[in-house]
Amino acid sequence: MAANDKIQILCYGDSNTWGCIGKWVESDEPSARYDTDTRWPTVLQKESGKNLHVIEEGLGGRTTIYPHPTEPWKNGEPYLLPCLHTHRPLDLVVIMLGTNDTKDRLGMNAACIGLGMERLVRKCMSVDCWGKHGPNVLIVALPPIGDE
Repeated sequence: MAANDKIQILCYGDSNTWGCIGKWVESDEPSARYDTDTRWPTVLQKESGKNLHVIEEGLGGRTTIYPHPTEPWKNGEPYLLPCLHTHRPLDLVVIMLGTNDTKDRLGMNAACIGLGMERLVRKCMSVDCWGKHGPNVLIVALPPIGDE
């Protein structure tokens, strides 16, 4: 199958998409990263067959549209358009963001996070970056974390 015949999937997310190995204690040391065989975008490509090309675009701390107080470049909105154009044509954009929006320092509630996500989806849908199977946007959320 020719490379341009593959379904192009962009996975746009935060540290979960990047493959961060979580730390349970705050530290100034950088986070470790899962190997390419373990990160979920790579697993998606491997498990789905050879007709996919999955692009990892993960950044630790990335939010939907809200600037981080000390690292404003982690706002997911400004980089989205260049990212869509860089990897075009795309058939599917998977957005896995919102977890960092819940941090206390941002002061966001579920409604604000939903509006941020809606803005990203609308931006994706409005860009001329789509292949023959697009436009398609899939929102992925982490499962709830319980006391167990």
